[in-house]
Amino acid sequence: MLAQRADQVAQVISELQDHFTGQQTVSIGPRFEWDTRDNVFYPSRGLFMDVWSDFFTTGLGSKWNYQYYKVGFNKYMKLDEHQVLAFRAMGCAAAGDFVPIYDLCLFGVMNDLRGYAAGRFQDRRMFATQAEYRMMLPVEGFAQRFGFVVFGGVGGVDKKFSDIEWKELLPAGGAGIRFRLTKKYPVNFRIDYAFGRYGNTLSIGVLEAF
Repeated sequence: MLAQRADQVAQVISELQDHFTGQQTVSIGPRFEWDTRDNVFYPSRGLFMDVWSDFFTTGLGSKWNYQYYKVGFNKYMKLDEHQVLAFRAMGCAAAGDFVPIYDLCLFGVMNDLRGYAAGRFQDRRMFATQAEYRMMLPVEGFAQRFGFVVFGGVGGVDKKFSDIEWKELLPAGGAGIRFRLTKKYPVNFRIDYAFGRYGNTLSIGVLEAF
């Protein structure tokens, strides 16, 4: 019995080594962008669309044959000099007989849905939508460099889009503060605290989440 279990463990270790060591992935694919934003750092009007795909193939030197597709759409609306509404929607799909874990669709790495730890939810299909209200304080002096945001969204992940059920959707929401780093350019330092169904996250960075 012990010898049989040892053989099983050795087989599992061998399979893991085959999947996670000595790997090489090489891809080629098109990318399309459509950008009408009035400002790259802090957009208040316009839209941004990003569509891209990667084709991984052994013919190029990749260890496996599979495909990765992603599309994102951002829309910005200026309410007045200090207030902006921003919306984002995205979808992701990974296809092929075998897709390595690091190329599956997942939440928590690109701010597509704040409130979830990276890697906890991942599979071959994913979508996310979110909206954010942004406001820089309408005051004079140093205080005008501060602002805040509130945001909310929902997403889903599963093996197929048709498998994502209403009860399995992942809601998220939260708020954050902003500090404008320079007077000349609208570059903000951000701190966001987000709540998800199974916990919360704190994210810190430069520029807006999307």
